[in-house]
Amino acid sequence: MAVAFAVPAPRTAIPQGLREAFTAIGDRRLRVGLWLTMLAGLALGVLDTLAPLRMASLGVTALVIAGTFLASAGVEAALSPLAGRAADRRGAIVPIRCSLAGAVAISLLAPTLASAAVLIPVLIVGMPSFGTLFTPAMTLVSEGAQHQRLDQGLAFGLGNLAWAAGQAIAAAGSGALAQATSDLVPYSLLTAVCLATLFLVRIGRRPKVEHEAGAG
Repeated sequence: MAVAFAVPAPRTAIPQGLREAFTAIGDRRLRVGLWLTMLAGLALGVLDTLAPLRMASLGVTALVIAGTFLASAGVEAALSPLAGRAADRRGAIVPIRCSLAGAVAISLLAPTLASAAVLIPVLIVGMPSFGTLFTPAMTLVSEGAQHQRLDQGLAFGLGNLAWAAGQAIAAAGSGALAQATSDLVPYSLLTAVCLATLFLVRIGRRPKVEHEAGAG
């Protein structure tokens, strides 16, 4: 925060506000990017709430639970640059589909595995499937904002809002729903949403670069 306050203000302010930001959501790339960001927040809200409780019920200690999430974060940190390179080279849809396929698998396995020795490595390898959605999603948000001539700061502000909304809704809703029914219900809903996204997501053409390399 201190570093952010130390950054000098831009010389010319861009006269844009929330009206321009919400108008730009009409762009398909921006809209899909925001939905994927919210989906990642929804998924992590479910897992962050229910996975530790599931592990505790299987006799896993708090230290091992913390280590599982730390190891998963390490795997995600290693995979995110790869997802970014794949989005740059082959388009964002490729890493998105890979992430969603992994997300479906972990959503099905997390509430059904009865052995902690199996569940822990599955969570370490599987939970990054949701986190790696952020990189191609942010690529789409940036491209959509560029196409709509929307300030990138406003676009990523919308991304933060989408993620926070998904995380908050899922964390509260999944816990209440699981308590009223079982863990399988919120995980099944998450699986259905991931599957629907996997089959329905479509991305328009990438915006043309205004200044192509070699242009004089």
